[in-house]
Amino acid sequence: MAYSWHNQLCFNRMESVQDFASAWSLQSQRKLGKPMPKYCREIKMLQYGDVCCLGAQLQRLYQLVPPERVHLVLFDDLLENPKLTYQSVLNFLGVADDGKQDFPHLNPAKTQHVFWLRDVIDLLTRLKNKLTGKKIGLERIVGLVMEKNKKIKQRPPLSPKMRQTLIEYFADDVQLLETLIKRDLSHWLK
Repeated sequence: MAYSWHNQLCFNRMESVQDFASAWSLQSQRKLGKPMPKYCREIKMLQYGDVCCLGAQLQRLYQLVPPERVHLVLFDDLLENPKLTYQSVLNFLGVADDGKQDFPHLNPAKTQHVFWLRDVIDLLTRLKNKLTGKKIGLERIVGLVMEKNKKIKQRPPLSPKMRQTLIEYFADDVQLLETLIKRDLSHWLK
């Protein structure tokens, strides 16, 4: 999850360090406010370890909301049986099955053809909003340009060393999550 989160932040220009292992190693410095990427508005977003500690997050949620009012969807389940997972969400929400059969892969890893184009569009959008104080219908055009500037990319696999770093970092949190959801997640630590 941390590797995917890093990729999304790079795509959104909130992370300037393209190499995940390097970005991971900067967490403690960034917690102190340095070196911050130009477009990152919230320092917490760059704390990959904190963001991806699902056990700790679920524990905090359960302190606010009773577990029976929470429906968890594990990505593992979505990959294994998307239809059954989808139907379990519908059942939890009390919504009738709509018969959906097709569950295409959405939001694959991506990058941008021209990185500076996003900067220009962001600048023009902010300038337009400042001058007019309102939206004037350019959003659709901007969206089309941004969509054309996007390209799907194959992320290289994590290095064995980085994978081991993540396994060690998240081991206690995965065990907490296992306890909270009463499910074996030991395969996450392999």
